[in-house]
Amino acid sequence: MNMLQRIVKQNRKYYRKRNLLIGIAIFLASLLIFVLLSIGVVFQQEQYASINAYYQNWQGWYKNIPKELTKKLASRQETGKWGLYTSKAFTELPKHKRVYYCYMTDNARDMLRLKLAEGHMPKAENEIVFTPEAARKLKKPVKVGESVTLSFQVLRNGKADYSQKKEFVISGLLEDTESPDANSFTALISEQFLKTEVPAEQISYEFLFRVSDKDASSTVQIENIIQNMAAEYQIPEDNVRI
Repeated sequence: MNMLQRIVKQNRKYYRKRNLLIGIAIFLASLLIFVLLSIGVVFQQEQYASINAYYQNWQGWYKNIPKELTKKLASRQETGKWGLYTSKAFTELPKHKRVYYCYMTDNARDMLRLKLAEGHMPKAENEIVFTPEAARKLKKPVKVGESVTLSFQVLRNGKADYSQKKEFVISGLLEDTESPDANSFTALISEQFLKTEVPAEQISYEFLFRVSDKDASSTVQIENIIQNMAAEYQIPEDNVRI
């Protein structure tokens, strides 16, 4: 084998080894980048999950909305996920505190981050769900299936009516998220109870919603959509929250 052939052979071995090492280096670098990006995505998702678990998940809130108007708002293409709730009864507690009896749809409950810890949501007229703190303030048992007699006042024609009593069955309990130092506490009632106690024409709702994803390109655009919809339906500014 002459010198030229030997040099060619040596070069071939050298470059083969070099290319192999370069290939391994590229693979390891790509793997490292992929791992770092994956960790970043997971970390970001965990951050979003933590934020979503803590903060209320609505973008627009219209107060005191008649039933017919809620249907129009829900049918708008700008409206994504939406829910309704209303509070038409309460129990007065010492130190100007209250337990409010609220009817709300599942979507509203989800957007307000009220999670059911056990049992089921009220369906029958005499079923009720408490937060543990509400039950403690009312000095009632915190146990699903127990019967409780409650004194409360219903809001009719915008005013608190006479005090009345009713026996309820605790159908479920919400997660214990309310502070004992708060001024208001939550009990959930059924739609059937609401319709029995309050005439339909006197029921107004809180309309909570998120702007549809295709229209929600920026925070400014979301706020403009919420404000423009409110103006179109003549919803007073004091009844709009963003």
